[in-house]
Amino acid sequence: MIQIDGFKRHVYIKFTEEQSMDKILQATGGQKEYKHETGEITQVTIEIAGLGFQKFRIANLPPETKEYDIRASLSKYGEIMSIREETWASVYRYKVHNGILIVEMRLKMQLPSHMVIAGNDALLLYDDQPQTC
Repeated sequence: MIQIDGFKRHVYIKFTEEQSMDKILQATGGQKEYKHETGEITQVTIEIAGLGFQKFRIANLPPETKEYDIRASLSKYGEIMSIREETWASVYRYKVHNGILIVEMRLKMQLPSHMVIAGNDALLLYDDQPQTC
């Protein structure tokens, strides 16, 4: 099955067996070139839908939460690329941390919307996040 999302510029292909998908990912290394009718060449990323690189926000953690505690809690969901503090918009005179953390990681499984990090109930938010209870 093929689904095209023109707004996001994504094409989704549903396989009937996981081995076929794995073969394509291994053969391409997750990258392929697409040659347009005009001759222009575009690099295309190939990855498992819903996973891949994700940037998300974590709320409700106290500022003293250690980065290694955050990494330990999130590491089973994928490879963490960076963790940084979000600051108020540049229209304010001083850059002030607003209590939100921005995490960038390559997911190997979906993140829950809530989880306990260092004993604190944290809220995790990202685009196209599956709804959870």
